Amino acid sequence: MFLSITNIGSSTFVLTYSGNPNSSYVLEMTTNLLPPVAWTLVATNTADANGLVEFTNQKHGPAAFWRAYLLP
Repeated sequence: MFLSITNIGSSTFVLTYSGNPNSSYVLEMTTNLLPPVAWTLVATNTADANGLVEFTNQKHGPAAFWRAYLLP
């Protein structure tokens, strides 16, 4: 579950996600949700001991949609 989106300046922001402790997550984004949706890999990060994952990224145009999921 996404907990927050924080603007840290210069069109850069941090997405904070809550997941399973010490597990790896993938972040993907798209600019359009019309089928067929083309998701683009942005990053893979590991949650800390409390299950928090942070993804730092640049703004992608006027709209962007994000999803994060646990790696198997």
